Amino acid sequence: MDMLDNIPRYWMVQTEMLKKTAVLGLCSGLVFIGISCGNASPATYDHVAARPAGEAIAEADRLYAERPDLAKVRQAIVSLRQAQADEQANYDIAWRVAKYNYYLGVHSDNSTEQSKALDDGIAAAKLAVQLQDGKPEGHFWLGANYGGRAKNSMMSGLSGTEDIKSEMERVLKIDERFQSASAYMVLGQVYLPVTQNARW
Repeated sequence: MDMLDNIPRYWMVQTEMLKKTAVLGLCSGLVFIGISCGNASPATYDHVAARPAGEAIAEADRLYAERPDLAKVRQAIVSLRQAQADEQANYDIAWRVAKYNYYLGVHSDNSTEQSKALDDGIAAAKLAVQLQDGKPEGHFWLGANYGGRAKNSMMSGLSGTEDIKSEMERVLKIDERFQSASAYMVLGQVYLPVTQNARW
């Protein structure tokens, strides 16, 4: 009879031991998983391989060749901006972004787009000047974007005249024949209003 009295007790002890073993096994498993995950290399996401800058520039130049269609100019700017995301210090991309934004800014019918394009062009040209101060493209397109902004805004026009002159004079010092000596033409346009108002 003693043995029969001990059976429920035996099962209770066995059940309790089984519960403790299950809890211990579960905790051990979680610790093991945690350690395994901690040692694993972090998940990597494949970066979409950008195409080489030369290809993006070639595509943008092809699109810009069709610039009477402003949608093509916008596509060219997007193509360059995507390439610039991977090559922020690329001078050839920076001055082209400035040039294409200038064209968009002076030819768009939308005043918001005009302002944004010219402001983006100024930022891109400043980057180009920062990257290669001794080359004419950045200075020329910086002056051109200043000029575009000055035509759109009387306030920018008053303050921008000195900036335009400074950039175009810098172009002339670097290469007076750049863009078929267009810097002289720009300076003429800047000085013309001054001479028209003068009394001789």
